[in-house]
Amino acid sequence: MVAPEDQKVSQNGIANFYCAATGSPVPEMEWHKSGQRIGRHHKRYLTVEAGDGALVLRIEPVRARRDQDTYECHADNRVGSAAVAHARLHVYADAQSGQNQSVSLLLLWPYTRCSMGLTTEKSLEKTNFDMMLEFVNG
Repeated sequence: MVAPEDQKVSQNGIANFYCAATGSPVPEMEWHKSGQRIGRHHKRYLTVEAGDGALVLRIEPVRARRDQDTYECHADNRVGSAAVAHARLHVYADAQSGQNQSVSLLLLWPYTRCSMGLTTEKSLEKTNFDMMLEFVNG
């Protein structure tokens, strides 16, 4: 069995786990999270048969609270024992998360100056924007 590897992915990123198994008869493969089978028609979880006994699990977009967990690849051909391999998904926040950033923009039009300050505060749940516009003639 080719076991999946641990992944480190940013919030809203994409995680791909690859697992492959061979046997006679050819094993059936499936992914599990927290002991529960991941269905093939999940909204953010996509399982794709990649050929040669491989099954890929794609998670998009990755959510920190929901997706950080251990994933299991199960391969079973009903002869002997099923094979199980584990991989861990570690989710980290964006570099901007929890920090204030300020962006200033200066637009020059004939006879008018426009200055805009934008401050964002980003957390795992939401992004707050504060904006100030100043127009000056001359």
